[in-house]
This record gives sequence, C-alpha cells and structure tokens, in this order.
Amino acid sequence: INMTMTLSHELGPKRIRVNAVAPGPVPTEQFLETFPLTEQQMEEMGGRLYLVANRTLPYEKVMADRFGDVRTLHDGRRFKVLGATR
Repeated sequence: INMTMTLSHELGPKRIRVNAVAPGPVPTEQFLETFPLTEQQMEEMGGRLYLVANRTLPYEKVMADRFGDVRTLHDGRRFKVLGATR
C-alpha cells in the first residue's frame, strides 16, 4: 500500500492514477477448510482500507460506520485519500 501511495503522489501530476486492492483474508470455503473460524472470530477480523475518492463525495460516514477509525491521509484539489482501520 505504501508503494501505491508513493506512486500515486509521484504520477498524479502526470494524470496517471495508481490503485491497489489488498483485502486480506476472505473467508471463502477453501479458506475456512484450511483455517476454521467461528462466526465470532470472523466478526472480530480487523483490517485496513485505503480509498482514493473524489474529494466532494462523503465516504467518511459510510467508512466510519463499518470501520470506526477513519482518517484523511491526503486532501488534494480533486481527490482525497482516506484510511480506515478495524
């Protein structure tokens, strides 16, 4: 994620967008066969989300409802980078 953010800042002035998706473990059938988890353990799974968004769209409330801790990591003229942890 750090490399993605760095490239985004470096390439942004050239109008090149850089994105990454790193969801972490997803409790698929195969995952649960290998790592059996209870429903409570799945609810307690934490993670991080980074979102590059149009700065005028109100993603903060939606993210706060699902993650709790939301921070604006970068606030540019047109886009913002939000970070959330759970």
